Amino acid sequence: MYLQGKIWGDSMKNIRLIFCGFYSILIIILLSIACDKSTTNNTDGNDEFNFPKINSIDSNVYDEIKITCEKYWDLNNMEDSTFEIYQDGDEYSVECEGYFEDQLYHFVIRVDKNGKWINDGRTLIPYRDITQILSVSNFESIKKYILKNGDRQTYCNMYNDNPHFSYGYFHVYLNPEIGQANIDCDPQKSDFNEIVIRDQNSEPQYYYLHIVRLGDLENEKIIKVDTRMKENRIYILNPYKNDLNIMEDSVKSYIDIMVSKIK
Repeated sequence: MYLQGKIWGDSMKNIRLIFCGFYSILIIILLSIACDKSTTNNTDGNDEFNFPKINSIDSNVYDEIKITCEKYWDLNNMEDSTFEIYQDGDEYSVECEGYFEDQLYHFVIRVDKNGKWINDGRTLIPYRDITQILSVSNFESIKKYILKNGDRQTYCNMYNDNPHFSYGYFHVYLNPEIGQANIDCDPQKSDFNEIVIRDQNSEPQYYYLHIVRLGDLENEKIIKVDTRMKENRIYILNPYKNDLNIMEDSVKSYIDIMVSKIK
């Protein structure tokens, strides 16, 4: 009887140890999940729209402008680094870039002297930064490769005898940085700041890759696409309002082939 009681006691002790171990593991897992959620929430918090500090505007007016922006914009889709306010007489123009239906727009809200809404609107930005796909150094190397190994061919009525290279199923041309001031595309007269890809079997057929070099924005001779562009960056232009997401995906294959030639 004593032996049976001892065995039973030992069994219950083992069961309790097993349950204690199970609950310890469960608590560790729950704590780990809670920590993960906390980290995730902190990360999300860092992505929130941050209004910049602006001392040139009355703080009460600026607070009202913030309320107006929160009402008329989806701040989750806005780029706070592009937020700017311009004074125009007794009114203000509040401007910021942001996304609507996966396309990048320039948003504007007009407010009165008290920061109250007057009107608002948006315009599609006809370009996108693709420096992460085509680096500045690779752009310059591709340009030099075409000038050295290509020929001349006119592809549009704006220029004559553009530098040209055939990559098989697609063709590439260079446009002069000073526009029609170098209508004959003379390398001695100016540099080239656009790589034009033409694929007759693609939609769209043309892809314009534009470089903004250091000093370009202050150089009056250089043709400016948009002064909001940043220097030392590469942009894909969208003059015909195509879907920039599709264009960005499609242009990668052409860039890969061009880059492979310079390696």
